[in-house]
Amino acid sequence: MKNSILNVILLFCLISYPLSIAAAEKKGLNQTTYFKDTPYELNVYKIIGRIPNKTMLVIGGIQGDEPTGYLAADHYVDLDLEKGTLIMVPRANFNTIIQNSRALNGDMNRKFTARKQEQGFEEKIVEVLKGLIAESDVLLNLHEGSGFYREVWISDQENPMRYGQSIIADIAVYHSEDSSRTLNLEEIAREVITNVNKKIADEKYSFHFNNHNTFSQRTRHAEQRTSATFYALSNFGIPAFGIESSKDITDLETKVRHQIWIINEFMRLFDIVPEVPRLYLDYPELKFIIVTVNDNKSEIIPNNKTLHVKKDDIIEIDHVEANYKRGLSVDVLDYGTLNDFRTRLKINRSTTINVKKDKFLCGEIKVLVNNDTSNTRKTFPYLVLDINGAIEVFDDQKNITLKQGDIVKLIDTVPSSKADKDIRINLYGFIPDKLSNNADDRNVAVNTARDLMPEYAEDQNGQIYKIRIESGNTIYSVFRLQLEQSKLMSVKIRNKDMVFNVKSGETIQFIENDAIEIIDIEMNNDQSIDKEKTVKVNFKGYVGRGDAEDRHLIIPLDKHLLKEYSINSQGLVYPVVVTLNKEEIGKIFIEITN
Repeated sequence: MKNSILNVILLFCLISYPLSIAAAEKKGLNQTTYFKDTPYELNVYKIIGRIPNKTMLVIGGIQGDEPTGYLAADHYVDLDLEKGTLIMVPRANFNTIIQNSRALNGDMNRKFTARKQEQGFEEKIVEVLKGLIAESDVLLNLHEGSGFYREVWISDQENPMRYGQSIIADIAVYHSEDSSRTLNLEEIAREVITNVNKKIADEKYSFHFNNHNTFSQRTRHAEQRTSATFYALSNFGIPAFGIESSKDITDLETKVRHQIWIINEFMRLFDIVPEVPRLYLDYPELKFIIVTVNDNKSEIIPNNKTLHVKKDDIIEIDHVEANYKRGLSVDVLDYGTLNDFRTRLKINRSTTINVKKDKFLCGEIKVLVNNDTSNTRKTFPYLVLDINGAIEVFDDQKNITLKQGDIVKLIDTVPSSKADKDIRINLYGFIPDKLSNNADDRNVAVNTARDLMPEYAEDQNGQIYKIRIESGNTIYSVFRLQLEQSKLMSVKIRNKDMVFNVKSGETIQFIENDAIEIIDIEMNNDQSIDKEKTVKVNFKGYVGRGDAEDRHLIIPLDKHLLKEYSINSQGLVYPVVVTLNKEEIGKIFIEITN
């Protein structure tokens, strides 16, 4: 049995297109957030291994009253892979999870139709999931079902109409319409079940194969024809399974463990290999320390910078931020012990703070007692920023380089200027409230793609802005914020046969009367931009929604296209233009052939 399963999987992999897409992305964790700051926020985690191979999509939380799925999927987000790719969607329907409800506007797992039916957020999420299915080689949809599935009637809780403790497929053996591939879904599922059941002590909790026979006119489960698994199998010919734990197992940890065992078995079968233990040997590097002075003032001091104190000040190092979490020690030379972390020390002479990771020196902070210098002028040589939720410290000798669309907050200076009400941190070119602006922009979220006024930039392209530490007419420090311009990298398009990844500026050919769908776009700053709100993708010549946004629409390449929008008005080549905040960032071209 094992050899036949591996042969089926090998045959499938040789003809599977999405592998080339995964291989083009960066190794490690790639996170994409859709519908950010809404109750329907959707986080997709793509973990790409060192060696390219098959891609497995795992969906949890598509029905919000089934916690086992999203808790199990969470365990894989921080995984490193030696081989293959995992796409993890732990919380497909976050709004129902928050409200502990199976569905709010209809069951999301009954919205997977071949044609796009975009209405509300749930339909939009389904379109994202359909795009991920198109990239994948196998799909697992994690659920909880009532009772315990059994092939024959045993009791009201154990019978063929129950779902719990089963692996569901839509057919035992799938043959594609063109007979180019055959998938023995039952054989794959039964091997997984056999290996998982060996680990389950209570036989009542053992898993069974549940064939819904969804393609048959006599199926008991016709509603499954609009489920994610049926969509994946019938549209893309990939193995797709529903994994059902039993709602009647009351111990949540037991159910999550069962789901993890099943995911691990599918990973083994499809040759997706985790890196265990995770290999991480980067040289230790200190980012900054946080020091409390005299129990009331905290300072953030970057690596290789200076902490200024007065004689007999009491310092205490509260936090160390480095590229490692464990094995860190702090030694204030000539004071305390070999590890002075969270130790109160009275400083009466200048010294050095050494930070180590195990035996390796990873950072150094100078401590200068003010009596050692005659320089009394206020200086604020460092600036603390929150960039997309991460704290970073910058000095005024280098530009602060961000990607256009990064969300930045001005937190404080180093030394801190919070106690001095006359000191302002002014991002020149940003006005948070035009009616009551006091030129102090601390702790205000600035979207660098839309909130800055180019006429105040230092350059003509609106890419460099000043951040001034000032009081009245006195400017103490000037930092420069330089934006990396957003660029289109590629556009993902599919027709009825396959998915194409078209690089910016390239031309792709389709046959006349074919129909295409623009699934998604990739930018050089995908993690920073809210592509749903600020980006528009417009197929010139196609009349879509009327707002220059044509993603996720079925576009027929026929006589209804408007030739005057094509190149040279011949109706042969049409541009697909991508804009960010109404500014063009790139385009591709669609060529229609006979």
